[in-house]
Amino acid sequence: IKPVECLAKAWTSEDPEIAAKAVNIKKMIETANLYANWINELVLMEKDTKKRALIVRHLVAVAEKLRQLNNFSLLYATTAALALSPVHRLKRTWELVPSKVMTTFATLQAVTSSVKSWTDYRQELHSANPPCVPFVGVYLTDLVMIQDGNPRRVSTAEVIREIQQYQSVPYCLTTVPEIQAFIRRGLDQSKPVAELHELSLELEP
Repeated sequence: IKPVECLAKAWTSEDPEIAAKAVNIKKMIETANLYANWINELVLMEKDTKKRALIVRHLVAVAEKLRQLNNFSLLYATTAALALSPVHRLKRTWELVPSKVMTTFATLQAVTSSVKSWTDYRQELHSANPPCVPFVGVYLTDLVMIQDGNPRRVSTAEVIREIQQYQSVPYCLTTVPEIQAFIRRGLDQSKPVAELHELSLELEP
């Protein structure tokens, strides 16, 4: 994300020329939406309720690992995806998820909650040692508030500075092409929300 993308709410513009200035922000939003649909699909493609509960359990473990890696962007996307209607409404599935896992899930949801202007999230982010991937949605919310003229503690320049700060420390992770291909395939082929709702209703009417 380049500093110019954060100006004039370019990512919300209907004007293609202005929106084009925020190409990376728009890509992050698009990827997060595809990821949420794919997470839902991973759960909903399993017809057996016990196995479906195991997938939910595994996804909570993935979210926990994302927190340990300071990847708040995908931590938020994962907890939000599991709270979306197609998966959230699967009462029989959630009943089979162990209480310890549910407690972990509730903790992760609290970390990424928007309550009190994302207080818990901001505290955890600012106490994390980089590398780190912040949740961009919080910056976008701040930028909209600033640019709409609301009195805020932060300025546009401060938001840009913080984004740049987290861009300066890279992760030292080993590339695993098979896993990257699996994720890419999942995102490219993820089903639309309407289809996910239908799948959900078929599994648990």
